[in-house]
Amino acid sequence: MPLLLFAWRGPELAARADFPPLSREGADLNNILLVSASVIVLVGTFYPLALELVSGARSRLGPPYFAASFNPVMALLVAAMGMGPLLVWRGGWRPRDRANLLLAGGLALREPVFSCCCKIWPGLKI
Repeated sequence: MPLLLFAWRGPELAARADFPPLSREGADLNNILLVSASVIVLVGTFYPLALELVSGARSRLGPPYFAASFNPVMALLVAAMGMGPLLVWRGGWRPRDRANLLLAGGLALREPVFSCCCKIWPGLKI
């Protein structure tokens, strides 16, 4: 029945797809990063199984694979998640958004920079 109703009323439905790329509707970076992370986990899980099924060779993708591939995607996702609340609905940018995004980006970069400094100079107390 629902399919019949949709076939009957479907031509009358119209969707507006004029989203600016830098609005909440048009910002698909988070979705792309989540799908990428899912694909990385899927490949890391099923590649050893498929390799063993096809060739009989045993392979193992362990923590080094996931640390090298999954963590950078998640770091980008965490940085991108901070920008989502600053974007407006159907409006793109507000004048003060650039300053807010620069501030959020600077604060997001603060921790990795301090971590690298502490590894380079072990005696550095921050």
